Amino acid sequence: MDLHVESATKSFADRTIFSAIDLAAESGLCYRITGPSGSGKSTLLNCIGLLEELDGGEIFLGDERMTGIPARTVHRLHRDHLGFLFQNFGLVDSWTAEKNVRIATGSHRRRPHRSDTSDAMSRFGISALAEQPTHCLSGGEQQRVALARLMIKEPTLVLADEPTSSLDDDNTAIDAEALRELADRGAVVLFASHDSRLTPLADHELLLPGPSATRDQQLL
Repeated sequence: MDLHVESATKSFADRTIFSAIDLAAESGLCYRITGPSGSGKSTLLNCIGLLEELDGGEIFLGDERMTGIPARTVHRLHRDHLGFLFQNFGLVDSWTAEKNVRIATGSHRRRPHRSDTSDAMSRFGISALAEQPTHCLSGGEQQRVALARLMIKEPTLVLADEPTSSLDDDNTAIDAEALRELADRGAVVLFASHDSRLTPLADHELLLPGPSATRDQQLL
């Protein structure tokens, strides 16, 4: 399913973070969101991911409207269609690595077998860490737990916010390979990053000039 963002606007207090943002993102492609600090990259991802509300504009995933919808619909979209990869990896610290991965099998869009958890953990080299609480893992290990969870879920829309800012080159390459594979499986992948190592991953870029800019946004 393609993603369409139409005239998106967001403000905090009397400060406009971004306005009149348009984005048409096709399934199977990776889109990089760039711009200076304060331009609203993370905020835009949060709004598209239904973690924050827009002040104006519309978001559609396929034919489904994602703005102004009831909480139960937000929950369904989070469960069945949206996948997140954040800088802090979004794991539950007190859960084991295996439980953090296995939570992805709750999607009703596809019903993975329990063996998928083991297969995904094996793929990312974290099988031996299955019973370890995630707060005991290194940053790179936590990243691989988050990627294993994402690959099992197979989301329609992947939102990644500075996913490699604390990673070395090897783990950054693992991140990029996984995001590309998710796109190849048919997902729309949006990522916000200043990391030049992810430049080859982007099929297109969306530049957010910042609150003080007056020119229109362009999808490059």
